[in-house]
Amino acid sequence: MKNGQHTYEYDKGLLWSFLLFIFIMVLLILFTYKGNQTAIKNKEITQRKGSESILVNLDNLVELSKDDQITADTLRSIFSEKQKWNLENSFNKESYTEANVIFYNHLPYIDYQNYRNDSISIRFSISSNKKESSGIQLFSYSDILKQANEYYNKGNYKKALIYYLSILNEYPNDINGSFYGGICYYNLGDFENSIILFRNAYSTGYQNFKQEANLWIAQSYIHLNKELKAQYWLKNVIEENSYYANQAKQFLENIGVKKND
Repeated sequence: MKNGQHTYEYDKGLLWSFLLFIFIMVLLILFTYKGNQTAIKNKEITQRKGSESILVNLDNLVELSKDDQITADTLRSIFSEKQKWNLENSFNKESYTEANVIFYNHLPYIDYQNYRNDSISIRFSISSNKKESSGIQLFSYSDILKQANEYYNKGNYKKALIYYLSILNEYPNDINGSFYGGICYYNLGDFENSIILFRNAYSTGYQNFKQEANLWIAQSYIHLNKELKAQYWLKNVIEENSYYANQAKQFLENIGVKKND
């Protein structure tokens, strides 16, 4: 009888130990799940705050005067005159590697259509009847580029920049996003960021927009009163003896540097 009772109590003890183990495991799973959910929510909040901070920064930017902007009309004129100059001066482009281009509103863009297959997300907000809703919409690369070009062509640099930056978010080394995004930042007076994007466009393997990026990096440094850095980039332009060489010499004279220095 004692042996039976001892066995019963032993089995009962095992059962309680097993149930306690199960209870502890369930608690661990619940706490782990809750922790993961909190981490996900925090990540979403961080991303949302990051997106909003970009928009707030753009709202705080003030456009340059029209005469100082690189407008779509200015850019079309520059490219047209540059093409004529290259033909008249037999500018040597043998060492250049230029990518194929497509045109939107008579402005050239690198033709990435066969290499940009991933959808690009754009965050949007809609206000109606004092209610605001937001979400994310997916677009193709070409659709994003066309929309960015439309805004740039109309002089809406803030909206254009949002689209160019969305391209760079998906494709960080994209020349189109870097070059035209740099122009938008420049026109909005954010020369620190214009330099970052122009340098990105300058440092790629293709020569498309490289001369322009070089010159406008220098001009951005001039706006920031960083003459020594401006001199470095202007001398690059002069040494290349391109369409922009005389303009670069004039800029050097304006900041007090002789041509032969």
